[in-house]
Amino acid sequence: MIGVTNLSGPIVSWLIKRFGLRAVSISGAMISSIALFLSTMSPNVIFLMIIYGIIGGFGAGMIYLTSIIIVGYYFESKRALATGIAVCGTGVGSIIVPPLANHIFTHFDSLTSVIMLFGGMFLSCIIFVCLMKPLDVEKSEKGKKTPMDTKQEKDIKSNEVSDEKFNGTLLKNTIFISLCLCYSVGTLGMYVPYIFLPNMAELRGISKDKSDYLLSIIGMCAI
Repeated sequence: MIGVTNLSGPIVSWLIKRFGLRAVSISGAMISSIALFLSTMSPNVIFLMIIYGIIGGFGAGMIYLTSIIIVGYYFESKRALATGIAVCGTGVGSIIVPPLANHIFTHFDSLTSVIMLFGGMFLSCIIFVCLMKPLDVEKSEKGKKTPMDTKQEKDIKSNEVSDEKFNGTLLKNTIFISLCLCYSVGTLGMYVPYIFLPNMAELRGISKDKSDYLLSIIGMCAI
């Protein structure tokens, strides 16, 4: 699921240019939610990988990318700081979700309940997407349209010009390619602790309730 989420960037970017941030993000929330609900009825692992991993991961990518892009439309002078704060949401989720999932699993004694909880979380993203205020034009009190800030307007116009055709200049940048390769290699081991750390802790005599908090500690470090 995480791999598909990260790889969905180019396709999601095209969808955003074609249909807009709100439409893509709402669609992503619905796709991920439905995929997670359907995954609870998976008859085998292959079906689970397709529904949960591929379809659910793509929907999550639609939500994640739009949430990062929208920050650039609202901030200019402190855009890097604002983007950094937005990305910190991943770490905050890593802190809250493991204990919450463990509590739900303990209470209902069912993995299906945990997955349905996550599906509901994805669906709730629609509420927050509705708070994405369009910034194309602002209407004054007299009902007249007022142009946006000059710098922001130039940035958007330049983006519209570059969107008319695919620009592969960035793919020739050695720094960008090196960064992508390093991130790809780093991602191979980034999520291994999330899978094996709780079980290793239990083998060393740590209870299930406490072992899940190790994942929360990783989330704190990710912030």
